[in-house]
Formats: sequence, C-alpha cells, structure tokens
Amino acid sequence: MIRVEHINAPAARQRPGADTGKDVPMPRKPNPYQTAGDTLLRESGCVVRAWRTNNTGMAYSDADDWGIIVPRPRGPISFGVFAHEVGHQMLHRKNGAVPRWLEEIEAEEWALAQFERFGLDGADQARRKAADHLLWAATKTVKRGSPATLARLFDRLPDWVWDYAGEAARDYLNRELEDRAVCRVCHGVGGVNGCPGCGQVMDDLTRTMVFGARS
Repeated sequence: MIRVEHINAPAARQRPGADTGKDVPMPRKPNPYQTAGDTLLRESGCVVRAWRTNNTGMAYSDADDWGIIVPRPRGPISFGVFAHEVGHQMLHRKNGAVPRWLEEIEAEEWALAQFERFGLDGADQARRKAADHLLWAATKTVKRGSPATLARLFDRLPDWVWDYAGEAARDYLNRELEDRAVCRVCHGVGGVNGCPGCGQVMDDLTRTMVFGARS
C-alpha cells in the first residue's frame, strides 16, 4: 500500500500573514509609503493629532507640538497629502512673511521630492492631485488677490500644474486676469485686447503685463 501524506500548499499560494502550519506566521511585507511616513515623522518631530479617512490634511504650524492631521500614508495620494502637511511644518513654522499661496506651492514641491528621495512609485498620481490643489488655490487668489500678488503667483506656479490643468483652466484664469492687469508702459488697466491706453498686447498668462499698483 502506498501512503499519501498531507502536503502543505505551495509557498507561492500562501497569503502574507496567513498561518503556514508552523509556529511563526509569514511576515507581512512592509508598506513603503508607511515606512517613508514613519521616517518623516521621526525626522521632523511632527505629531499626528488625528488620522483622517479621506485625503485631506491640516498642519498647525503655529503650535508648539508640531501637530498635523493627515491620512494614513498607504498609497501615493495619501502619502502625498501626508508629506504635504509635514512639509508645511518643515518650511513654514510661524512664518507669517510667506503668503498662503506660496506656502501651498512650496509644500507640494517638498512633498513630491519625497517620492524621489524614498524611491516611491506613484509620483505622477500625486503630482496630478497636487496640480488640482494648486489650481484651486490659484483660483481663490485670482478672485481676491491684488494685481501684484497675481503676478508673483503665476510666475511661481510650476510648469507641471499647466501640464495637468489643461487649456480650459488656462483660458479661465486668463479671462480672470485680463480684467485686472496693469500695463508696464503706461500703468493703465489692461483689458481683453491688451492695454487701451498704449496698445501693449496681452501675452500668455499676461506675462507682457506687469501687475501692481498704478503710479
């Protein structure tokens, strides 16, 4: 008689963390985004006040505890938001001299740099999310900012924001800006077709027009 003994399932079919029939279960593979997030917390000294279940966050850059509210960094989008809030604490601690729109740009750039630093996948996904966020912030600034602020904003926006935003967003912001541009030649208020005072022509994103108070 041939005896057939029980054979455990092949290792390739065993799930990480499942009981293999031995005393020690198979270890789970570390999540690289979580590992990178733990490193950022340790290096920065930030304290997570609460974990969010959506991909939004907040940094208390005026608080002594370096507190942040963030999603758990489990993938590229959540890690991007997580790193963005850590970036605010690293770059903008009690720094009232930096305008809010510039803080957002700098925090997004800092967060995206962490993908390269830790060798993480998904930087393009995080960059698209960051572009949406910065475009939203730009729209708010366009509606309530001074002409000088708008000039600095559009000179500072990274090129990749426009790569993801598309022509519709560019055209919308152009229309918003055209009514508020100040001509560098005669300091008249520009319109859709440029400066009505001296004929200065409007360029893409009003780069041929200087924003600022008229003298």
